[in-house]
This record gives sequence, C-alpha cells and structure tokens, in this order.
Amino acid sequence: MKQWFNHFLGQIMSVVILSAILIIGSLPIVTLFPTIVSLVGATYFYHLTAEWVSPLGAFRHFFKTYFLKSLACQLLWMAVMAIGGLNLSLATNLPQSMKITVSVLSVFFMGLSSVTMGNLLFSLILNPQEKIGEQLRKSLLLVMIKLPQTFLLILSVVAGGVAISLVPQGMIIVIGLVFWAYLTIEKSVWREFLVLASQNQ
Repeated sequence: MKQWFNHFLGQIMSVVILSAILIIGSLPIVTLFPTIVSLVGATYFYHLTAEWVSPLGAFRHFFKTYFLKSLACQLLWMAVMAIGGLNLSLATNLPQSMKITVSVLSVFFMGLSSVTMGNLLFSLILNPQEKIGEQLRKSLLLVMIKLPQTFLLILSVVAGGVAISLVPQGMIIVIGLVFWAYLTIEKSVWREFLVLASQNQ
C-alpha cells in the first residue's frame, strides 16, 4: 500500500512539473486537466494513508525511487508526441494525395504511443520493482491485443479535438474535466486503488 502510494505521489509531481513547463510554453489550458484531477486524487489518497507516511521520508524515497523514473517515461512520451506533431506539420507541405495519409498515420502513431505510455505508467505504479523494459513489452502487447479498442479511443480523441474547436473556451474546461475524470475512474487500476484505500480506512 505504502509503495504504490509513494509512486502515485511521484507521478503527481512529474505531471505537475511537466504541465508547468507546457503552460510556460504558452500551450492551451487543456494541459491543466490531468494535473487538476491528479491533485484531487492525491489529496484523497493522502487523507486515507497519512497515518503511515512520514512526509519528509516519503518525499526523499519516492523522489529517488519513483519520481525520476516516471518523469523519464513522460519525457519519452512527450518526445514521441513531438515527432508525431513534426510529421503533421511537414504534411502541410506535401501533395494533397499524401497529406491525408501522413496526417492519419501521424495521429494514429501519437495516439498509439499515448495509450502504450499510459499502460506503462499504470504498470509502474502497480509493479514498481519490475524492470521498465519488461513492463514496456507487456504494455505494447496489451495495446496490440486490444487494437480495435485502441483505434476507437484514438478516433474519439480526434473527434474531441474537432469538437473543442467548435465550442466556447468555458465549455472546453467543463467538458475536459468531466471527460478526464470519467476516464480516470473507468481505469481498472484506479478501481483497484479505491478498493485498496477502502480496505485500509
């Protein structure tokens, strides 16, 4: 319990720092959604487990053991997304016949990498002692097994991006928070967290 909680806090720290970097880079406020929801979740779990955690000791431990690992994973994900974004920008200079193909492949590549990295990060939380290479292999295998669902997820994200461009800024924040919270709760890993937390109340 204490181990996954420490890693969970490490995840929160890395998400906050990366979100701050993205916000400083003048990217849309959408980058705040995971940070806001994650901070709410961290507050809830800390409330349930605070009696076992020495704040200073936990900080030192999860920073050395978990934070750097999770930050490395998220930086890798950002690099993959940047490559996909570069492909999209290059596609604008291609002939019309190739533009659509390259754009679709780039979006699919970015979505596939996001789902894989999401699986990897959840796997790191549940099995922090297992080697990253083995966890990455399992994450890729899971994505391949569930390829139809993965494709539908990516398609829904693309559709969401189109919808965002058609609604006012205030509605984007509300829709984004609700959608992110829904995905978070639906994740089987989060359901396991809630069960573990309720057992230790």
